[in-house]
Amino acid sequence: MKEFKEAMFYERLEEEKVECTLCPHYCKVAPGKTGICGVRQNIDGQLVSLIYAKASSIAVDPIEKKPLCHFHPGSKVLSLGSYGCNMKCGFCQNWRIAHKNFARDQGLVYEEVSPERVVQMAKETGSQGIAWTYNEPTIWFEYTFDSAILAKKAGLYTVYVTNGYITEPALDKIGPYLDAYSVDLKSFSNEFYQKVCKIKDFMPVLTAI
Repeated sequence: MKEFKEAMFYERLEEEKVECTLCPHYCKVAPGKTGICGVRQNIDGQLVSLIYAKASSIAVDPIEKKPLCHFHPGSKVLSLGSYGCNMKCGFCQNWRIAHKNFARDQGLVYEEVSPERVVQMAKETGSQGIAWTYNEPTIWFEYTFDSAILAKKAGLYTVYVTNGYITEPALDKIGPYLDAYSVDLKSFSNEFYQKVCKIKDFMPVLTAI
C-alpha cells in the first residue's frame, strides 16, 4: 500500500507552501511541516495524509455507543480510529491517540486496513455498518471517503462521530456517503472553545451541524 496519500483539500502557495482547506484552521504549511492536526504534512509542496488506512483502534460496538438513538437500534457497528485531531480539548477521553503528531511522535502502533478490507471486516463481524470515531474522522478524510463509498456499495450504513470542525466543501463531498453524522457540540460558548478546545471560532461547527 502506498505510504502516503495526497490530500483532497488544499491549495498550493508560493515557496512550496500549501494551505489546507479541509477544516476551518486553514493551516498554511511549510515544506516538511504538518498542520495543527499533526497528520497532514507538506512533502515537497504537496499536502499528504500520513495516516491513510492506518488504524490505531478497531472494535465492534453497539450503535447506541456512538451515541445514536433510533438509528438501526440493536445493530453492531465496526468502529475505527486513527491518530490526531484538529482540536486539543483538555478533557479528551481519547487523548492517547487524538493528541498525537504522526510525523513527530515515534513508536505509534497501528494496523494497515485498506478500504476494501474494512468492508470485509464489517461483514465478517456481523456488523451492519462502519463508524469512524475515537479520534477525529475529518482529518482521516481521504480514507474515510474511499471507505464510505465502498461501504455504501456493500449495503452497509456509515457513521461519522465528529467534533464537527470541517469546511463546507469537504462535508458536501463526503455527505452523500454518510448516513449518520454524530457531532459532539462541546459548548455554546466561543470562549470555552478557545480556552478548552484551542480553536478560534466555533461557528463553523454550528454551520456543519
